Amino acid sequence: MSLIRPEIRAGLWRGRELVAAAGLVLLGLWIALATFGVTRWLGWAVLLAGVALGIAGWQRMRLRPKEQGLGMIEADEGRITYWGPLDGGSVERDLLSAVAIDHRSHPPVWVLSQPGAPDLHIPVTAGGQDALIDTLNSLPGLTEARLVAARNRRGEGRYRLWSVSGAVDTGAASQQVSRT
Repeated sequence: MSLIRPEIRAGLWRGRELVAAAGLVLLGLWIALATFGVTRWLGWAVLLAGVALGIAGWQRMRLRPKEQGLGMIEADEGRITYWGPLDGGSVERDLLSAVAIDHRSHPPVWVLSQPGAPDLHIPVTAGGQDALIDTLNSLPGLTEARLVAARNRRGEGRYRLWSVSGAVDTGAASQQVSRT
């Protein structure tokens, strides 16, 4: 029996980097204010590291689904594999030709395209999103901030986030232009 309600425990786990960052900021602040000399500067450095971790944790928390969907994502050495109840598949990171998000389905799906293979559709609520985001974030020009913005974008349509040719949706201003 746990003393923490399951919903609260799930929320804390979803924002685990923020919880760690808060602890690091408090530790750094305590060191910076309670000591002197070189140790004081070390405290300020720890505080800044906590703030940086908090910013990264905020972005990652916004990408994690609040509810667990169907399927599981596995990313291992550049291969992204989706194990779904009805379908699945895998793509190689180095062979990707385009990455898009399709808001026409419920829940929205990440669409990973690879030449000579059918598109891989991965629900944004599937388990293992961290592994997928880490792998997609390593593509040149595709940042975590763009993935967050695409995930939280409202409206219908399919939006290209990255392609080998470089033709991508650059944000909300071009939302109407790059629907495919």
